[in-house]
Amino acid sequence: MSITVKTKIFSVLVVSALLAGCGGAPEPTPEPTQTIFSYEEFSRVDGSTVTLPLSVALANSTVLAADNIKHNTTHEAYLNLIAGKADIIFVTYPSDDELRLAQEANIELEITPVVNDAFVFLVNKNNPVQGLTSDQIRKIYNGQINNWSAVGGARTPIRALQRDADSGSQAGMLRFMQNEKLSAPPLDNVSTGMEGLVTEIASIDGAEDSIGYSYYFYVNSMYVRDNIKMLAVDGVAPSVTTIQSGQYPHITPYYAVFRKSEPENSFARRLTNFVLSAQGQLLAENAGYVRIPQPPRIVTQ
Repeated sequence: MSITVKTKIFSVLVVSALLAGCGGAPEPTPEPTQTIFSYEEFSRVDGSTVTLPLSVALANSTVLAADNIKHNTTHEAYLNLIAGKADIIFVTYPSDDELRLAQEANIELEITPVVNDAFVFLVNKNNPVQGLTSDQIRKIYNGQINNWSAVGGARTPIRALQRDADSGSQAGMLRFMQNEKLSAPPLDNVSTGMEGLVTEIASIDGAEDSIGYSYYFYVNSMYVRDNIKMLAVDGVAPSVTTIQSGQYPHITPYYAVFRKSEPENSFARRLTNFVLSAQGQLLAENAGYVRIPQPPRIVTQ
């Protein structure tokens, strides 16, 4: 599945969502620098669903006559990078399977964090539970806790939703579980799309028993639903402020990933450096992401 968005239209939607959520206008983006990429170069960018607005913001600032940007979702983006169909991808950290596929193809990946986000847990707004500890969430997902009454909620069985195995969200959940094993969910508890899990929890009927997970940017700016509530974790609610400060316990970067064999002045390295520049970080922030503190630089010649 690929996601294609007309850049000008999508930028308006992103800004509108930010204005609605924040109550004010985003910080003005600085005037474009001399960094300009060609349409042909930018056609070699791929990535996750949740990083599509990042690519849009970068294209609008640096690509001459760009009319659309396409992302093929996390796993497909990694496959395209490994197969040489993409030069750079903006994604969550690779899963063990994706690292194995790269190794089997004799490809070493260079993985650089470029913006921050947070891994968040979602319930229906009518669920009385406002927050959980990380340990409680792990026990819910490994089957040790199976009723909301055990964590301060109603006497109702917990329906723990999961994502499909190859998704970036599922890879994030596996990292969250650390050494705990995820219970195998019933088939109707597995969503093949980011929007499907959110829609299920937001639905009016039968959703108050559900819990799921996603990324803060996605549910706060891309796929906003009134019936969704993000849980506080370990006593801290996810927000731009708590993500930026590091208070929220489950911050996750999005990465620029490319083949380590890329030449020093390649498009992939130049674009990564641009994202990490002051202008690039402000573009990302205005698109709704959280800038990373003191971003690393990739040296180019």
